[in-house]
Amino acid sequence: SRHKKENKIEKTAVSIEPNPTTRQFTGTTVWGDLSVKILDYGTRMVLQVKSSAPAQGWMLQQGDSNHILFKGNVESNALNFQISIPHQYSPDLGLTVIVNSADGQNPAFIALK
Repeated sequence: SRHKKENKIEKTAVSIEPNPTTRQFTGTTVWGDLSVKILDYGTRMVLQVKSSAPAQGWMLQQGDSNHILFKGNVESNALNFQISIPHQYSPDLGLTVIVNSADGQNPAFIALK
């Protein structure tokens, strides 16, 4: 017969991200213990943050000058939160988490290297 059955494979433009490189950091500060897991996708990263004290905000800083690249708030004074950052990982990054304590709001810093 003239009508052959064809298996059509549709080609769609889907960018497939590589599996992320996982980086784990922990730190103890006067104001609380921090744990940061970074899922590094090359051109972007996801930070999964755990804090022993309720967090109110965060700042991602770079270099010796601690230049602020990104900052944001944490909803509901959460102990665990996730941040999507449209920036590649580099070992000169640091994360400051603003935590609530009996003294008010205090910065807890962790170097991401």
